[in-house]
Amino acid sequence: MTGIRFDKARLELGGRPVLHSLSLSAGAGELIALAGPNGAGKSSLLRLAAGLLPPDRGQVELDGQAVGGLDARQRARQIAYLPAESREAWPLDVQSLVALGRIPFRKPLRRLSDADEAAITSAMQRAGVTAFAARRIDTLSSGERARVHLARMLATQAPVLLLDEPTAALDLKHQLAVMDIVAAEAKAGRLVIMALHALDLAARYADRVVLMQEGQIRADAAPDTALSEENVRAVFGVEAPGGIQASGLKPVR
Repeated sequence: MTGIRFDKARLELGGRPVLHSLSLSAGAGELIALAGPNGAGKSSLLRLAAGLLPPDRGQVELDGQAVGGLDARQRARQIAYLPAESREAWPLDVQSLVALGRIPFRKPLRRLSDADEAAITSAMQRAGVTAFAARRIDTLSSGERARVHLARMLATQAPVLLLDEPTAALDLKHQLAVMDIVAAEAKAGRLVIMALHALDLAARYADRVVLMQEGQIRADAAPDTALSEENVRAVFGVEAPGGIQASGLKPVR
């Protein structure tokens, strides 16, 4: 059973603390939403979990082993990370871009194996991008491109999926499509941790919401508890009568 644990992890960037002695555990089959205002530390937490940044103090562990102690290939086989802005260096066709997710399993200059091909096909089917496999990525809409990058992540078959604002700049239909895909991955047994600004999506899809403010965890609970009227007012400075799942938001006066 794959799990990630933060043990009093602290991170400083540019001499400024962005995460303060943070402790958190997450296990297989969970969909965890990181919520909080800009600058709360959500992206930094994901980058620590992905091994892209080392903690200045404390530990970040994958199944009891320090994430920073894994070499890049080991880490990429276990943890897949989708940044907030996914860009393409070349206008590849969709299938070729999704195939990049198999790089951690391939030797240089070797052709795709049968296992690679099967993983790519499955990822494209689950992400709903098979129909435009031969199209260039730069000919697709933003929603279609988001699902292609998600397919590339799924092609890794990594047990841990980390996503930073995967629904940003998408219309409602494509937001729901992306959330449906990642929710299915969690139900299949993967650990999914994602940063979300859309609190309604966090409330609808997440098993747990980790509510962050100024580099600290203010709540870690089921959505209706973490996104209570009191917590939303304290962290976001808005009124949410009855909680986030009830009526519309309005500024605190």
